[in-house]
This record gives sequence, structure tokens and C-alpha cells, in this order.
Amino acid sequence: MPAQNRPQYHGFVLDDRSCHLAPDGWGARAVQAAVDWEADDICVEVNYGGDQAIAVIHTALEKAGLDIPVRKVRATQGKAVRAQPVAALTPTGRWHHAGVFEELETQQCTWYPELKWSPDRLDGMVWGPWHMGLVNVVPRGQGSLGSDAARKQIAGRRLR
Repeated sequence: MPAQNRPQYHGFVLDDRSCHLAPDGWGARAVQAAVDWEADDICVEVNYGGDQAIAVIHTALEKAGLDIPVRKVRATQGKAVRAQPVAALTPTGRWHHAGVFEELETQQCTWYPELKWSPDRLDGMVWGPWHMGLVNVVPRGQGSLGSDAARKQIAGRRLR
């Protein structure tokens, strides 16, 4: 299919629940976000402490009595390289914030690879578009806006 005829999928940041909590706290927070947004799965980066992160999420799911698939992703490139294709979606009008996320937006505007700290919120946000295939060259079938909760968040906010 010629590039000009390909469907243009859009991605939305609906929430930022990044936190610095003990494992049971961030695990429960991640599971609650999946429930609140009716997620199809939970995506977990497994590079550093991945087995522990998977176990924490599974424990939180078990405590909540839920069965949500947990998908592993592995970083094969640095944060900046992962973020570049996602950042490129913004000027094309295909990546939106459905709300104001001050701490995330600060990281997006101020972080660069030479800094001595890791942009946790930014890195977490970047995995969504990769996991959903928004940064792939070829679209993967019909897209949707997701859950009713997501559609309400998108409709009720000025997209940025």
C-alpha cells in the first residue's frame, strides 16, 4: 500500500502513575492503572530486574484476583534511541497528551542522554507506543481508541 494511503494511527498519553514506592506499592499501582483503563495487558521491561518486576506484577494481580496478561519487552537500544521515533509522532499530529502531566512533560523537555539521571516517566511513556506498534513502519491492522474510559479521557481533554 502506498505510504499516502496507509491509515494513520494515533497514540494518547492518558495517565502518568510513575512513582517511587516499595515493590508491592508500585505493583498495585500498575495493576490498578490497567484496571482503570481496561488494558489488554501490562507491558514490563525486563532488562534490569525484569524477573523481579514480572513477579511483583503477578503478585499484585493475584492479590487483586485478576488475570491480566503480562508482556515482556526488552530494551535493545538506549533510552534516547527508543524515544526518538515516539517523539517523531508528535509533529505529525499522531501523539497526544490527553491531559496535563507536569512531571512527565518536564522530563520530556529537559532530559538528554548525557545527564546522570534516568528519566523514569519518559522511559515508561515511550514503551506504550512501541508495544502498540505505533512506531512500526507498517501498520498492523485496524486500530481503536481502546476502552470507554480512555475514549472519555480523550474526548474530555484538549489534545496537546
